[in-house]
Amino acid sequence: MCSLNGRLGEEPHGCQKFQKAIRWHSDSAEDEFGRYAFKKYQRERPKILNSVLQAVGNTPLIKLNKLTAEYGIECNIYCKCEFLSPSGSVKDRVALRLVENAESAGRLRAGMTVIVPSSDNAGISMALVSLLLNVP
Repeated sequence: MCSLNGRLGEEPHGCQKFQKAIRWHSDSAEDEFGRYAFKKYQRERPKILNSVLQAVGNTPLIKLNKLTAEYGIECNIYCKCEFLSPSGSVKDRVALRLVENAESAGRLRAGMTVIVPSSDNAGISMALVSLLLNVP
């Protein structure tokens, strides 16, 4: 039986090799092969934006200090506040990238129409992105 996943039989794919220690740091992770730096994911946002679309992404992470203290949790827990996206929808990033990628690939050109079969978040986000990028 595999000591990690509890499956019967032989340890699949050398299951034991995955028991190596990983040391976590605030800016990297380290194992027996070396140290791996985390990439900075947050771009700097100017104080004044030229378009609502510049506000897509970079929704804040809130550290839940009270929760971890109250329950004795010995790690940091964060909440991603996607409701602070420009349209209030969690799909703003997806809608913006979908239109940008379609335009850059030549699949969405002037005069074409975007149709989103949605009655909720995806439709709200696509409506905002389409309006601001002049996509009917």
